[in-house]
Amino acid sequence: MLEPEAATRTTGDPHAPLLYAMRAMLADFMAHEQTEAGGVINRTLGYVLAYPVLLRCVPDYPLRREVESYIDRLKQDLRAHPEGMENSANYLPITMMFLVRWIDENQPELWKDPRVRHGFENILQMLTSSGELPMFGDYGGTLQRNFLMVAALERLASVYHDGRFKWAAQAMARRCIDTLDLAKVNSWDTQALAFAIAWTDDTITPQLPTDGSVLLKRVEGHLDKLVLRTGWGPDDRQVMFDLLRSE
Repeated sequence: MLEPEAATRTTGDPHAPLLYAMRAMLADFMAHEQTEAGGVINRTLGYVLAYPVLLRCVPDYPLRREVESYIDRLKQDLRAHPEGMENSANYLPITMMFLVRWIDENQPELWKDPRVRHGFENILQMLTSSGELPMFGDYGGTLQRNFLMVAALERLASVYHDGRFKWAAQAMARRCIDTLDLAKVNSWDTQALAFAIAWTDDTITPQLPTDGSVLLKRVEGHLDKLVLRTGWGPDDRQVMFDLLRSE
């Protein structure tokens, strides 16, 4: 395969570098087909969103049928397990954002599925009163990536007309801004802020959650998290135990 600059020189097509990148991404997708087929985690959700578009841009891709077959399997997995939440504070914001977009763009009827609402309600219960997502699972400390979660929470507030998600979005946004390192702002952050602005519904009034301590379970019944809290005020305390891994 030609390198991007060489492709432009050889073909004279200014879009050749873009097509080169798309083909490289499709090759990467197929290389990970076996290892990533285990469920709807952040990477596979990204594939579901991106590759149908890329296939339209690269219609002559030789492994087109294999890609389409894999995408179909991932979609079936999503329909069967729409809760689709990754047990990782590091990747959950990405997974959450991709899932919200996929439902909006492909299966909007899933907004009415109680299993989907259950998964998002669980995430709400995990948050601290200052709008933080506690550390659990495969955690890398990438707080700024939570701008993706801010956008997703804004969309949930709009879809469900629920002020608790609006409160969560605003609290997390304040937390992200207070700890913002401008030198580390990247495309994840700018994309997330754009979606957050587009999805914001100012007619929804933020509402502080009132739930106390709670034992969270997955849709399938597996224990997920034990959240103990004294309240949701600034002086209240919270501790969370990850039961999914221990189970």
